Amino acid sequence: QILTASEGSVLKQFVRNFEGYGIQMSATDAALTQVATLAEAEATGARGLVTVLERTLREHKYELPSTPITAFELDNETVVSPQLGLGRLLSDQRPEDMLGVRLNDLKRWEHRFNRLVAPVQSWLTDEATDFLIRLSVESDESAFSIASRRFESLPPTLLRVAEATGQKQLPISLALAQDPETEIANWERMVHGSSGGSGSGGGGG
Repeated sequence: QILTASEGSVLKQFVRNFEGYGIQMSATDAALTQVATLAEAEATGARGLVTVLERTLREHKYELPSTPITAFELDNETVVSPQLGLGRLLSDQRPEDMLGVRLNDLKRWEHRFNRLVAPVQSWLTDEATDFLIRLSVESDESAFSIASRRFESLPPTLLRVAEATGQKQLPISLALAQDPETEIANWERMVHGSSGGSGSGGGGG
């Protein structure tokens, strides 16, 4: 009984969280039973319920606000495998809706990236944007996640390039989107070359 009562109040917290994003969340009885079972294994009482629900809905909270989805039902399968449940929810969207979502995702990523590299301004070229959207469609992963992962090590290099060249506006090209590792290495070589003068190459590490 305590567990069921806790479930109700704990669940309400998550429902309110999603309402803040304009999304109605509900849960099936089977999902709640599964949450309670997993929470018992945590052996931390009501805190276990929070832990299980947080783990289950973490990616939903991250992904859904940037989609056209306004309601979803938490089911047993999603509690067992959150990623599969989220993937199923996203794949139910119309392709034209999802294109807008992916573009918004990349704009959101650009905004965050520019905070990391300020005062340098950076943006994805149209070709790089198209490439990342294609990757997102093929992998069924959000464009935001893909861009975050691919360009994770880019900020320090970008700042060094800006410092070495005096350029304050540096676009992210298709080549950089396709093969970030190689392009970042090329940029690093260019930076070290220019800082070491234009002599006959050198400089030991």
